[in-house]
Amino acid sequence: MLTAMFFVLSKLLDVALAPLFWALTLVVAGLDLRGRGLRPWRRWSPVAGVLVLYAFSVEPVAQSLTAACEGLAPRTFQPDRQYDAAIVLGGLVEGSQPSVAEPVSYNQNVERLLAGYELLRRGLAGFAILSGGNWGPTSAEPPEAEVLADQLAAWGIPRERLVVEPKSRNTRENAVFAARIARER
Repeated sequence: MLTAMFFVLSKLLDVALAPLFWALTLVVAGLDLRGRGLRPWRRWSPVAGVLVLYAFSVEPVAQSLTAACEGLAPRTFQPDRQYDAAIVLGGLVEGSQPSVAEPVSYNQNVERLLAGYELLRRGLAGFAILSGGNWGPTSAEPPEAEVLADQLAAWGIPRERLVVEPKSRNTRENAVFAARIARER
């Protein structure tokens, strides 16, 4: 129950904290209330919405915010060390795979898969734990982790070196379920 609640809350907060949500909210608030006694904030609300959208869209602001968030993550990789396993978190397959004959589309997080592949290819990791399930509860698509395993196998990584975790639906679940597998093995 707690996992389901956290999943729903994470998706709602993802939308509610996004600058686009606030920009659109400001624009709509100003437009919707325009005919009902123009108070200064109602008049400037659409302008503020456009400014919020612009401010968070310009490259220096976006890069600064990304650097601030990513700078908090500790770097633990040691290039001269042999690892038991590499964990490849989901969230990199874009949309759905139209058919088996068509290639999978990846988003900007594809470096997760490429880094895991390099560790496996160079022998720096014995296994890869591929974490990622279906976003919806009744999706007919294969879990994301299965798609990633197919890709790594197509690149020449033996299937016995790939451990699939197909149930996680967000980053937190990726980490929790992958850690459980790592502890068990």
